[in-house]
Amino acid sequence: MPDQRHESASALRRGHTLDPAKVVELYDSLTGLLGRKYFFHLVNNEIEKCRSEHSRLALVIIDIVGFRRVNLATGLDAGDAVLCETGRRLRGALRGCDSVARLGNGEFAALLPSMISEDHPTLAINKLLSAFQEPFEVAGLNLNIDLRFGVALFPDTCANTDQLVRHATLALLHATERGRPFSVYYGGAVDTDLADYAHALELRSAVEQNQLILHYQPKWDVEKKKIAAAEALVRWPHRDHGLIGPSKFIPVAEEGNLIRPLTSWVINEAVRQCAAWHGEGLKLEISANVSAKLLHDPELLEIVKNALDIWSLPPEYLTLEVTETAIMQYREEGTEILNQLAHLGVLVSIDDFGTGYSSFAYLCDLPVKELKIDKSIVNSMRGNTDKETVLRTIIDLGHNLGLLVTAEGVEDEEKYRSLEQLGCDIVQGYHISPPLTAKHLTSLVRTGSTLAD
Repeated sequence: MPDQRHESASALRRGHTLDPAKVVELYDSLTGLLGRKYFFHLVNNEIEKCRSEHSRLALVIIDIVGFRRVNLATGLDAGDAVLCETGRRLRGALRGCDSVARLGNGEFAALLPSMISEDHPTLAINKLLSAFQEPFEVAGLNLNIDLRFGVALFPDTCANTDQLVRHATLALLHATERGRPFSVYYGGAVDTDLADYAHALELRSAVEQNQLILHYQPKWDVEKKKIAAAEALVRWPHRDHGLIGPSKFIPVAEEGNLIRPLTSWVINEAVRQCAAWHGEGLKLEISANVSAKLLHDPELLEIVKNALDIWSLPPEYLTLEVTETAIMQYREEGTEILNQLAHLGVLVSIDDFGTGYSSFAYLCDLPVKELKIDKSIVNSMRGNTDKETVLRTIIDLGHNLGLLVTAEGVEDEEKYRSLEQLGCDIVQGYHISPPLTAKHLTSLVRTGSTLAD
């Protein structure tokens, strides 16, 4: 197959400072394409050229789909033949000024300098895709080889080679995950789908490397005048965006199939902290939120059982909060899983109650121990007789069903006193305390002081 060794001479003429005697070391011995080290040397030089000439380039990272399976199914010799033919077709589909390299195993790269238009990368990718429509004739077999392409642009979305490679690789991962032939990295402002995917990759790494943290918001027992429990709220300390709250990244986790490992981490950490409090003589209960996505996931029960077993926490000290909307969305599956959790001894709470459309009859069929009144109802009751009547009705309903009733969003003394008069059991909100670190909540419980005093 034709190789790219003639390109080294032209590259050197353009001012590259490489020793011609070492040219033989700069190529992939199997395919004759540029080797990894020399290729990225060219990328660096072309970026400098773009800066001086105010031009643009594209980097394309290319992956053979399922190349390892090809090796296993056909043997290493046939796999080598696939690599060589892939290199030949890539090289043949591009311009003379473009460079193609084999980065390793089934991964290749192409450098497209001097782009003539904004849609140049897309046109190039389409040309490459057409070059692979015909099957490969290898070892007496006709193999259909599929490629995935990730594209990044300079200087559009990056400032240097490292960023260019990272963005192209991220685009390749995105294309692979979404089952697309290619993706172009434009950045979050243009391609929100790809930005979300980047966010999901960072979030997955944060979960796997234990980089998330929990804050704990106290739940105040109105009758006993003390902190009886705490709700675990996950936070993501992000290197660029600071401390990110769950409303920003839980949807990303749900879309990116991260909600199970994220929930597993939260439950395990919450149970660990609760057990630690018990070891210090603080008999607090702990609650954690469960996504609607997990109400039909049989592994939720195992996640909870494992956490309780590992940290030796009695199950009655753990409450799992599920929104009213989630329960109605997964009515049959949700009821089954909630019953299993209740059988285990874990308490179940209906969160954001009053915002959904659950029937009272359905409430009787659920193994629920707590109703949490949504803060929108609490916040709307000031000076509104009708809203206060609704609030009283919910509290009475909960008590008649033998449930504990908690009010969220209690932000001032007036709301607290009104809920106290209405017989609400537990209140939660900034009037009691904002979410705190475990250390600060421990101190608060020991001193017994809160804003509600």
